[in-house]
Amino acid sequence: GAKSGSELESAQAKNQALKDAGAVVPTSYEAFETAIKETFQKLV
Repeated sequence: GAKSGSELESAQAKNQALKDAGAVVPTSYEAFETAIKETFQKLV
């Protein structure tokens, strides 16, 4: 596969691709709990 200029660029590109596909992608590890809670609330 293609190699990006840095790991950060690769992670940002992967996160953006996931968001574009409709996945819930928290902005940081600290935001993970909030993302799960908000997603759960939308589903129930």
